[in-house]
Amino acid sequence: MSPLKRKVPIKPRKNPLYRKPQGLTPRDLQYLRLKEEYLTEHSKCQARLKGCTSAAVDIHHVLRRGKYLLVTASFMAVCRFCHEQVHKLNLDYRHLLPPC
Repeated sequence: MSPLKRKVPIKPRKNPLYRKPQGLTPRDLQYLRLKEEYLTEHSKCQARLKGCTSAAVDIHHVLRRGKYLLVTASFMAVCRFCHEQVHKLNLDYRHLLPPC
């Protein structure tokens, strides 16, 4: 038995499904600097859920990213385990933010 043969060849897509990013924007670079500074100042996990590994390596954005990406008041330093749990359990930490 021979393999199936196409009558018409497959054409490559004009617009690929995935495009390689062209680089970081100035906003992205500013966020990376803020993130590093925040994690340096807050080295312990602030969520402290059961199973916490204690060392903060991620930033959880309490008010989501979007327009609040550069607002450090909405940052929460968390370990990887707690960050996954916060999203998995859809936990809300907005009550910990300072009043506006």
